[in-house]
Amino acid sequence: MNHLNPAAIAALIEINHPVMIDNGAFSEMAITAEGPRALAPISEDEWRQRLSIYLQLALALREKAMLVAPDRVGDQQETLNRLGAYRTEIARVAANGPSL
Repeated sequence: MNHLNPAAIAALIEINHPVMIDNGAFSEMAITAEGPRALAPISEDEWRQRLSIYLQLALALREKAMLVAPDRVGDQQETLNRLGAYRTEIARVAANGPSL
């Protein structure tokens, strides 16, 4: 997700084919001796930027967009926190027809 620049987004919209976009949550995690740890947490601003891209894709591709909701790998409580924190943005994206 963090590699989607404006040109890539425009290309995805232009080809108008089904597309699956992962949220990039794996990038914040590392496997340590103690287990999975968030060593590079995704900031609130970054999540909002990612959800803005989701909305752009949802508006253009509708049901052809398959989007992974904000989560944290291996941390159910943080995943629930993120779903709650971004529920307005997630609902706006979902209202436009993608799989989320």
